[in-house]
Amino acid sequence: MKNKLILLTIISILALLLRTFFKIAPNVELVTSLALLAGYLLPSSKLAFIFPMGVMLISDLLIGNNQIFLFTWTGFLLPVLLGQKVLLKINLSKVRLLNQVLIGASGSVLSVIFFYLWTNLGVVLTSGMYEISLNGLILSYINALPFLKLQLAGNLIIAPLVFLSKELILSRLHKAHTNQYSR
Repeated sequence: MKNKLILLTIISILALLLRTFFKIAPNVELVTSLALLAGYLLPSSKLAFIFPMGVMLISDLLIGNNQIFLFTWTGFLLPVLLGQKVLLKINLSKVRLLNQVLIGASGSVLSVIFFYLWTNLGVVLTSGMYEISLNGLILSYINALPFLKLQLAGNLIIAPLVFLSKELILSRLHKAHTNQYSR
């Protein structure tokens, strides 16, 4: 458990830095991967929600946010639940490392699509930029497609790398721990 918490803390720090100081591109972020991984590593713990919500709280204090923050923050809760309830149970490949890559990729696609649909609903309901109607919602979804494309592309790279790294790091730490006590 200790190694998992340390790993999640390190990823949280990286996610915070990417969200505040080292922006790669609009909507390319590490919070989705962090949320998925926190749920995956802490499947029965409410502690899993603290990692992505902590990043959002601290980063929003630093960079600011607007009335859509409730939609943005809650948009990162589904990936935690997805990690806890779904990803943990699926096995897409018998090859352990490939399985982690596929879990990260599939989880990120589902999470990003939900985030896109949810936060754009929030834009329509709170920003005044769009008419609160089906037409306004559709227009919001159309106008946000470039952001969806960037977030999806980024997460299709980042999430599999995060899950692969998790597997390599935790398995090495486990081997080191096992070797230490088998001598």
